[in-house]
Amino acid sequence: MLNDAEARGRKFPGDAVGFMLIDAAAKGHKGSLARLNAHMLQYSNRMPEAGYGMRRGGKLQVKDTAVLADGKTLPKTDPVFEALGTMDELSAHLALLHAEEALAGEFRSQLDDSLAACFEISARLAGSRDVLPLAGRLTRLVAAHDVLFDARSGGFRRFCDNPLAARLDLVRTVCRRAERRLLALPADGQDCIYLDVLADWLFLAACRCLAE
Repeated sequence: MLNDAEARGRKFPGDAVGFMLIDAAAKGHKGSLARLNAHMLQYSNRMPEAGYGMRRGGKLQVKDTAVLADGKTLPKTDPVFEALGTMDELSAHLALLHAEEALAGEFRSQLDDSLAACFEISARLAGSRDVLPLAGRLTRLVAAHDVLFDARSGGFRRFCDNPLAARLDLVRTVCRRAERRLLALPADGQDCIYLDVLADWLFLAACRCLAE
């Protein structure tokens, strides 16, 4: 990833700026909300400079390649972009879950941490080399998982009678797909483990919703 001084002196393609936003968000999540906003603004201000980024009136043509945050150009059909797109979808689902008024406080806190983890996983996929490992986040997720696991009850589960439980289970399926996309790449092993445990936590959280 370019440092701030190098970045200020260059123009970037729109897709590269988008991946810089992911990288900025991952870094900003380690600090306060104000720091996150500052990191995002720093890179989003470059969008008008982009040669083929978002623009009023849309685009006149679609390129068949895209640029990662580290400057590497790849075909848009490359598996890394499929993995990034699935991580983006997972983050959107987690954010929608976070907005649920009926969500328990303990679940909301874990979703905060998991959203940050998704930013960090995406940053690594997009080519950032200075994102910290997920060790601390994985430890917290496993602890939250074990609390639900120890309190679980057996039997087959149908979530159709509980909208929140059904949504948690839907996000679980997206999380599993994200895990499969990462496993198809030379991705960070800890990132794959995180998604595996997160999918289990989402299922257990859905079961808890049914029991309440």
